Amino acid sequence: MDFVDLKRSFVLIRKDEEANLEIGRIWGRKIANWIDWPDLLEHRRVVLLAEALSGKTEEFRHQVATLSDNGKAAFFVRIEDLADDGFEAALDPSAVKAFKRWRNVHADEEGWFFLDSIDEARLNHKSLEKALRRFAREIDTGIERAYVYISCRVSDWKGHEDQTGSPHSHPTSVRRKTYLIRVHRLLTERRSSGNTSRLTGTSTERKA
Repeated sequence: MDFVDLKRSFVLIRKDEEANLEIGRIWGRKIANWIDWPDLLEHRRVVLLAEALSGKTEEFRHQVATLSDNGKAAFFVRIEDLADDGFEAALDPSAVKAFKRWRNVHADEEGWFFLDSIDEARLNHKSLEKALRRFAREIDTGIERAYVYISCRVSDWKGHEDQTGSPHSHPTSVRRKTYLIRVHRLLTERRSSGNTSRLTGTSTERKA
């Protein structure tokens, strides 16, 4: 099935607050401080919180494909596979050489890493902390030039516990701002919300 670009937008909201999407709908994305994927890809650490079947996996895969087509180093793995096998083994075979080249040869090149589905990993009793520890170990010093994106269902996100984790195993680093995006549906539009506490967003797609 072909990917359908929903032109998602995201906006920062404060801790323990819900996003007011009406501001963006009435006054526009600029006044509401909404951002889109190109803006989001400039942030080093992002957690995407989304309800089931909202398309977070396909969004991640599409961003990897788009970045790769533009000559960027971008990689997708499932957190469950990462916890079991390590990052390199969890990669699609076609991406392994690109990862090794990025890590070992192009030492000044930035890379984008999309780690998918905390919720599915937890469903199968896999440890997020173990997965992130393996990721940090394999990426090594490259973590300083890595953009890391993690997805999870809203109901499975443990908030502060997940956001901080172990300082030795958590590649998102507690010293960096972590953006959380929560995706959900409102009215006839597919929307998203979240926090960095949290970010929120919306898309232009209309339901049939």
